[in-house]
Amino acid sequence: MTKKYIDADAFIRFIDCGHLRPPTELCFSEKDVVDMINKLPAADVRENVHGNWITETNHGLGVHTIRCDNCGHCEVSISTPNFCPNCGADMRKPCTET
Repeated sequence: MTKKYIDADAFIRFIDCGHLRPPTELCFSEKDVVDMINKLPAADVRENVHGNWITETNHGLGVHTIRCDNCGHCEVSISTPNFCPNCGADMRKPCTET
């Protein structure tokens, strides 16, 4: 099963508008809730991934090689970007999780 993220506010509005149930019925079955979720479009989200740049020696050239510890992407750079251009990992805070 793949993950599907929905907008919670959109889901609440969907229920409040009386979709799938007459307004006089207040109870939803499990199937009703699943049907409601399946009718909603997926929210535009991305997984929040953190990583660290691993810097290799620059031998006095003013540039260095950096490697993303999340995906292994390597590039020569003068600075260390806030995000990996390959996997999108957030590099702004040191990642201490193992």
